[in-house]
Amino acid sequence: MKSPIIINDTITLEADSISIHAVRASGPGGQNVNKTSTKIQLAFDFMHCEALPDYAKTALSQKKSLRFDSEGNMLISVQETRSQKTNIDIACKKLRDIILRSLEIPKQRKKTAPSFSEREERLSSKKKQSEKKQYRTKKINIAEE
Repeated sequence: MKSPIIINDTITLEADSISIHAVRASGPGGQNVNKTSTKIQLAFDFMHCEALPDYAKTALSQKKSLRFDSEGNMLISVQETRSQKTNIDIACKKLRDIILRSLEIPKQRKKTAPSFSEREERLSSKKKQSEKKQYRTKKINIAEE
């Protein structure tokens, strides 16, 4: 791959941090699968990429759904179509989407306490439930004679 991948206005991934290999695809496809290498394996060395900020590198390394090779490169495999070029385009789009998601900073959760009326409502519903259960119990008085 010769051209860089543009992520957004400030981040552009250089071609030297991305390697693309074409391999034989698995699955159905008849004779075409046996003679062409259309499956694309994209490897991205994100830890040594200077364009990515450190928080995005940390987010990418902690992501459980991503695959990494023994050298720490992020791996993306695509074999959706019978065209090698289309699969390269899909792999680059997937890489762009993954990096854009890693750039988003999650909002910090603010702890909130239940309001006074919410607490009162919860306690009153518990009291009603308790009274309902108490009403259902049979009270038998055995008079001693």
